[in-house]
Amino acid sequence: MATTGKALTRDGGVVVIGLGSFGGQVAASLARLGHEVLGIDENPEVVQACSDRLTRVAHADGTDQQALRRAGVPGFTRAVVGIGTALQASVLTVLSLAENGVGEIWARATTGRHGKMTGGRSR
Repeated sequence: MATTGKALTRDGGVVVIGLGSFGGQVAASLARLGHEVLGIDENPEVVQACSDRLTRVAHADGTDQQALRRAGVPGFTRAVVGIGTALQASVLTVLSLAENGVGEIWARATTGRHGKMTGGRSR
């Protein structure tokens, strides 16, 4: 796991895991609005592409609780999971974030059942 970027003050900061089209846009929008953003993705090329737009980026597996700890996730209170189609990875990432003390987690869900599994309600 590698991280790049400046040090974070975690008040108001948001972790975004999965920096593909959805997560990358969410992370960039939050950064433009002045939020400190820690972006995490398992693809090093995606991490590199986002490094100039976000406060800090890390190449790590979002499903791995220890990798998230090493990336600096503990202490953050909010996170966005941008993993939509890989159901198992999405659910395990939500669990890993919760195990690292993140209290507010928003997860992209592609179905109502997926939303229920990640803690949301279907509408």
